[in-house]
Amino acid sequence: MKFSINGFKITDDVDSSRRNTTTSSRASLNGVPKEQLRVLYILAMVVFLGIILFNVFGFVKYLKNDNIFVDVDARIVGNQTKIETEEDSDGYEYKKTLYAPVYEYVVDGKTYRHESSTYQSVYNNIGTMTVLKYNPNNPSEVMEATGLSSKFMGVIVGIAGLIAVIIAYVHIGKGKNESITDSEE
Repeated sequence: MKFSINGFKITDDVDSSRRNTTTSSRASLNGVPKEQLRVLYILAMVVFLGIILFNVFGFVKYLKNDNIFVDVDARIVGNQTKIETEEDSDGYEYKKTLYAPVYEYVVDGKTYRHESSTYQSVYNNIGTMTVLKYNPNNPSEVMEATGLSSKFMGVIVGIAGLIAVIIAYVHIGKGKNESITDSEE
C-alpha cells in the first residue's frame, strides 16, 4: 500500500504477501521510519527553540543597552580591510576584499575612534555621516545603531521555523488523513 503527501511517498514496511500473517506494520516517509522522523522533528524543534532563545536574549540586551546608550553623530574616517580566500564550485580559488568602517565621534569635546567588526564587500565612503550609540558612563564603549528590525528578525525566523516543524510533526503524527491519498500498487 502506498500513500503520498505533497510528492513524498509513504509506504507500508510490510510486504503485501505477508500482510495477512503479520499484524504490525511501520509507516515510513521515503524509507525513514515514523519513529525516526519524530526524533528528527523533535531535534529540529529544539534547534529552532535555541535560535529563538539566542535572539530573544540578544533582543533584550539590545533594548537594555538602547535605554542606556545615547546617540552620537559619527563620521567614517577610514576602512579596515580583510582579504578572504574563497573557492567556487569548480574548485577555483579567488580573493575577496572586505571592508569595515572606522568611525570618529566627539563626546564632551573629546574625539573617540571606533573600528567596526562588521565587514562587508562594499567600500565605506570616507566622510559619510552616520549615528552610533555610546555609553555615557564610558564613551569609548559604542554600538552601531543597526535598528530594531534586524535584532527582531532572528526571533521571527526562529518562530516561523518552529511553527513549520510543529505543523509537519503533527501532520506526520496523524498518519493517514484527508490530505493523504490511498493508492494500491
